[in-house]
Amino acid sequence: MYEAGLITYMRTDSVNLSKEAMDAAQAEIIKSYGKEFSKPRTFANKSKGAQEAHEAIRPTDMSRHTVNIDRDQARLYDLIWKRTLASQMSDAELERTNVRIEANNHSEVFTASGEVIKFEGFLKVYLEGNDEDEEEQEGMLPAMKVNEKLINNYITATERYSRPPSRYTEASLVKKLEELGIGRPSTYAPIISTIINRSYVEKGTLEGQERKYTQLTLQSGKLSDVILKENTGSDKGKLVPTDIGNIVTDFLVKNFEKILDYNFTAKVEQDFDEIAEGNINWTTMMQEFYDKFHPNVKDVEANADRESGERILGKHPESGKTVLVRLGKFGAMAQIGDSDDEDKKFASLRPEQNIGTITLEKR
Repeated sequence: MYEAGLITYMRTDSVNLSKEAMDAAQAEIIKSYGKEFSKPRTFANKSKGAQEAHEAIRPTDMSRHTVNIDRDQARLYDLIWKRTLASQMSDAELERTNVRIEANNHSEVFTASGEVIKFEGFLKVYLEGNDEDEEEQEGMLPAMKVNEKLINNYITATERYSRPPSRYTEASLVKKLEELGIGRPSTYAPIISTIINRSYVEKGTLEGQERKYTQLTLQSGKLSDVILKENTGSDKGKLVPTDIGNIVTDFLVKNFEKILDYNFTAKVEQDFDEIAEGNINWTTMMQEFYDKFHPNVKDVEANADRESGERILGKHPESGKTVLVRLGKFGAMAQIGDSDDEDKKFASLRPEQNIGTITLEKR
């Protein structure tokens, strides 16, 4: 799209718009939606290391609402166009209502909430093309008075299971790095490609498993239930740590605890920013870092045990020899017999097996 002249330079995280772009956006907003929807704004980047040499990513022609190109590119253009115009539009005005409903015996309190759009503002550009009447009614509560008696049409109760935190995707990992102040926009992609190329993480392929849950409905004094289904345990497309990734991480945390501390890494990034701005001498900063880091490396090199992630699973049911799993030269493997056993046997773990979770029964 950039080469076709549809958008400005896209390798930037700048949020600045030129005066020419702001004027063009204002003209298009007034033309398409009305003067009351226009509110020119300027934005400033929050991160010090932002790449602001270029203008923000935006359409080159604000009047071009859609483009006739490849579907995925057209969807991306639509996102860029809407975000650009929305950034120069008025605030939306919403009316939110929260209701507390007490049961007759006062033992339970139910809540309900609704929201009505009083003035679309910047939401207008996103609601365009939708059924506006339906949009405005969504989540809307009927007119009510305090202490009014209400009659329920039905009440539902849905069974729910607690879930562990989701694994990171590439996008959510970048967001976390930004929150922690680790890395800069130019280094996020190399960080992710490095941990993938070194097999510290891999893209998940598990589709997940179907799980049933119950939904109860109370209507007209009668209680009914229905069995519903949901998918759980899927890690498809997520970044899943490998055996070698876990072992390397454990080794680094054990031996380089200070270096791996989030605050330490963020402080180094801040020092780099200060160097770029000419406030710190880079040789002094690097010398202070090296004076502490080098002795740590030499100590680990001389004294630290090489990690193999070894786990003993138990005894072989026939030979009585020790069965263990560990990381070998060619990846994760199972071993029958101790390290000094001349007749020990080896077998590579299957792709779906993991050193940390495999058991003797599942070998």
